[in-house]
Amino acid sequence: PLRGRAPAQGAVVELGDIRLDRSDFLRARMQQGEAYKDQLGDQFNSKAAGSFLDAQALRMLVDQAILAHDARSLGLRVGKEEVQRVVVESPGFRDESGHFDSKAFERWVEYEYGNQRNYLEYMRRALLGQKMLRLLYSEGEVSDAEARESALYRLEQGQIAYVALDTHA
Repeated sequence: PLRGRAPAQGAVVELGDIRLDRSDFLRARMQQGEAYKDQLGDQFNSKAAGSFLDAQALRMLVDQAILAHDARSLGLRVGKEEVQRVVVESPGFRDESGHFDSKAFERWVEYEYGNQRNYLEYMRRALLGQKMLRLLYSEGEVSDAEARESALYRLEQGQIAYVALDTHA
């Protein structure tokens, strides 16, 4: 819980209006387990890695919630069209001829997320998080000239502050 608030009944992570429940946790844990199984093959023991997978899944949910929450607080939004584009362009929802297969989409969403609303909310959160990460990465680059200018500016501020304090009273 963040800011001293206990999560709502059944919530694993809750931040603002973002609420992730046990099914989100179990899905994240399963994804983590599958990723490690793909990497390590038969060497991966999911029972032995149980608490590690729990921690990884919880960390992933907290990261998602924070990124999406902060993106919203900065005014970033994800439109219905953005979500639709990602869904329609997903290769997993294409039939043999390459066209979007709405039945395959509906079956998968029903199985994995329970309903389309849950899946679309997950996609909005994920896309918001991606936007926030792009913003953070794009803001993180500083050229040599910018660094030099900033250092000189701070040095000048320090010198001015020193002169302002030296009044010879």
